[in-house]
Amino acid sequence: MTSRFRRAGLGLLAIAALVGLIVGVVVLVGVLRPSGIPETPVDQAADETTFACPSPCDRYAIAFAGDTMIGSAASKRIRKHGYEYVFQRVPKTLARADYTIVNAEAPISTLNEQYDPDRKWSYATRPAAAKAMSDHGIDAVGFANNHTFDRGLEGIEQTWTLGPKNGLAVFGGGRDRDQAEAPLMISTPHGTVGIVGIESRTRVGHEATPEHAGTPRLRRETVRRQYERAVAMGADWVVAYVHWGANYWNLLPNQKRFAKVFAEEGYDLVIGHGPHVIQGVGRFGTMPVVYSLGNFIFNTPGRFKHFEQPGYGLIATAYLGPDGFEGLELDCIQADNQQTRYRVSRCKKEERVDAFARLGGLVQVRRHLGVVTW
Repeated sequence: MTSRFRRAGLGLLAIAALVGLIVGVVVLVGVLRPSGIPETPVDQAADETTFACPSPCDRYAIAFAGDTMIGSAASKRIRKHGYEYVFQRVPKTLARADYTIVNAEAPISTLNEQYDPDRKWSYATRPAAAKAMSDHGIDAVGFANNHTFDRGLEGIEQTWTLGPKNGLAVFGGGRDRDQAEAPLMISTPHGTVGIVGIESRTRVGHEATPEHAGTPRLRRETVRRQYERAVAMGADWVVAYVHWGANYWNLLPNQKRFAKVFAEEGYDLVIGHGPHVIQGVGRFGTMPVVYSLGNFIFNTPGRFKHFEQPGYGLIATAYLGPDGFEGLELDCIQADNQQTRYRVSRCKKEERVDAFARLGGLVQVRRHLGVVTW
């Protein structure tokens, strides 16, 4: 009798263990996909406040916005109203940050003629627009993207001259690999942050080499080399500011694969841009990744309607404390120029709810912000 009950008990334990294993697997699959994006909210110990704090604050805030190109289809409005027109409704998020970075989706140049006559989309940002960016709180521009060569080598040289002349630090594409891969170094009360620019959409002949101008191409060896260089230059924390993905498209396997590579190589944070639309927020180990910020001030009509995509963009503010990055605040902006008439503005409530829902379960909604902690 005792033996029978023991066997029954062991059977029940085995069944319970099997059920527990199945539940565990289901929960794990439901929480974290290969992209690092949780499908359901992750249990996080976080209070109801955001990371911002009154002065003196023990956190250093670095804000990132996405694809930026000022002029083009908005030129008539700018001539009539000045550059203030396109900045008029931008949320104060950028001004509150200690340091702000955007992706320069065009060289800063006085040149009018495009470098490649066969290229369908070719842009340039005027020096006056660069000055307006600086005047509105932007400190640096990433230049590693598929429009780096829109005005050729001279346009690249002008960007590195006219950017700093108008108050903007430049990193990313350059006259050779040494310049292109040089990290942006930001000194903070909690150590030095190195930001590296890199892109996956490099055209033939546009990859930076020791003898050739271009951009750092997204390869594991480049990811590793840029990380090691930033650390050798004194970076305590290293962030990748990466241009990847397909225009107006959802997350691609290549993005997921390289997000994991960044984590394996030691990066602390990945901020993506390039597709013109927002993509999810994921995490590999302790490294968060914002796959795409979407557009910031990008003065083309856009093709959101054609691709049946909403025109949301994100301003992501990363907060650095004594022990490293503590969290992200995401501010939703409406960047579809067909709706805003070339004046980016904060998302309406229903837009904000929809946008944050698209980002995955890591994002908690607090007031008008999406918050990510780790």
